[in-house]
Amino acid sequence: MKPICASFSFFKWQSRAGIFPVRSVASAAVKCYHVIRQMGTGMKRLKLTLALALSLIISVTAGCEFLPPLPSLPWLTLASTATSEVPADLTEAADLIWPSTVIVDTRYATGTGWVLDESGIIVTNFHVIENARSITVTLHDGRRLSVRSVASDPISDLAVLFVDAHDLTAAVIGSSASLRVGDSVVAVGNSNGDGISVKTGNVTRLNMTVSIESQDFYGLIENNTPIQHGDSGGPLVNQAGEVVGISNAKVIGLREIAYAINIDSAMPILYELINAGTVSWPYLGIVGSDNPAGRGALIGEISPGSPADEAGLMVGDIIFYIDGVSVAGMTDLRQYILSQKVGQNVIIAYRRDGMQTETALILGQRPN
Repeated sequence: MKPICASFSFFKWQSRAGIFPVRSVASAAVKCYHVIRQMGTGMKRLKLTLALALSLIISVTAGCEFLPPLPSLPWLTLASTATSEVPADLTEAADLIWPSTVIVDTRYATGTGWVLDESGIIVTNFHVIENARSITVTLHDGRRLSVRSVASDPISDLAVLFVDAHDLTAAVIGSSASLRVGDSVVAVGNSNGDGISVKTGNVTRLNMTVSIESQDFYGLIENNTPIQHGDSGGPLVNQAGEVVGISNAKVIGLREIAYAINIDSAMPILYELINAGTVSWPYLGIVGSDNPAGRGALIGEISPGSPADEAGLMVGDIIFYIDGVSVAGMTDLRQYILSQKVGQNVIIAYRRDGMQTETALILGQRPN
């Protein structure tokens, strides 16, 4: 018993002195462990084990400073010291993105944004600031800044806000191409306007297409973070704290499924908004629907003077190939057009009155 009692006395003295490092606890605990192992089994060993556990509790509550954890003892389990609801592997990610996340307020709506550049460039969703006459952002340190100018794009549902500041904390940009189904992610946002909070989840599907309010969103990251209205525009980050997506509560799914715009698609659009103030989207000039009789996109309207009009396409034509790529319906056609550039040549294969034919045209620029 002398070695054990000496260890307990050491615990008590160090605790009173207020200089109780966990490395000392570990050393003494290991010493006690080896002594107890020599005591055999049964009630004696059980009593000694309880005494050791009690001494550790008393020492910790007396003001210990945690350093590396105790060695793993095969028959002694210590309770976790974690206090955050965020999983341990995502705590650092949340800490990294937190200073870069802002609250976006208008007279009619509230949402979230994040700092793209320390010079005062902030990213959010277009629908958060749509029709707003004045916009303010609240930083993580409580400062409120007025937005002096906005560049936005309704097609991608992205917007860039410019504020007068030069000391902001910019987020680190990652790559959505590196994501895999099952990866852990963190969504940070102003849920229901109640302030910035952290939500965790996993990637459930990638490269999703979702249609809402006659608008198609492509390449979305599906995940199960429980985002709410107010989280729109907030960052979705990976375990390294890098932005891999932009949460969009406009396309919240059912069964607690959320969607985010993938950052690889968003960054070229954001840079174009920053540099040009607008985005040049390619334009065909038709309104259509899925072919009710099978595959293909059925043309319902053609804008006068549009590339489709000049190429001789007509209402009732069914487009089933573009540049040799199969078109199952209007979603396929729109997605392909948006992936091209203004001024690019495309070849469209279509069917009219049962006859298949082709036409070439040059994509125009979508009118504002």
